[in-house]
Amino acid sequence: MTEPRELTPLDAALITLYGTGHGGRSPYDVEKRIRDKLGGLFGYGKSTAYARTRKLATEGYLHALARRVGQRKTLYLPTELGLDALKAWLQTPAQAPQIDSEAFVRTRALALLANPTTVLFGLRALRPELKMRLAEFGLLEEELRRLEHGQARSPEDLSIGLELDLHQSVLNAYLGWVTRAEKKLARWEREAKEAISPPKKWTPKRLPGGRNSG
Repeated sequence: MTEPRELTPLDAALITLYGTGHGGRSPYDVEKRIRDKLGGLFGYGKSTAYARTRKLATEGYLHALARRVGQRKTLYLPTELGLDALKAWLQTPAQAPQIDSEAFVRTRALALLANPTTVLFGLRALRPELKMRLAEFGLLEEELRRLEHGQARSPEDLSIGLELDLHQSVLNAYLGWVTRAEKKLARWEREAKEAISPPKKWTPKRLPGGRNSG
């Protein structure tokens, strides 16, 4: 029997997503779930997910199901080798996630341009997007609770609940960071303007009788 190689986090994500699709998923379905349902937090592009799927299938970790009549998309399921590799990966120590964020580039550019107004303009657009994603996850959480009402929680329900909690925590952390960044940039912008503004001209006060003080 072939010994499974060590998976990458993307390999593990793909095997898991193909295996939890109730009869298989297509690469398009998996890519869409990574981009939409998971909030785009994996940081992988469409071409990467498609190419990795082909590699996993070639190596024997995924199995392409025979297409039914009228079926246009190829569906994949994990093989026994793929499941063994996933089990082995799950027992390895989890690594701290890499921070792959556009916000980092924007704030780092501040050191080059020294223009808080420009950076603030772009960062403020991040707030409504974060709130929109949080609202979407909130609806999914409510739907999950509704489906679970009066029923025992299944492993899949628990998995989805933990997934939602993780992404809500990350998005809330980003939202809090945007608020703090706005305050710091606005204060720096204000202090910079005060530093270059000309000093106010001193005008002597008039004393009774028309005399000037000083």
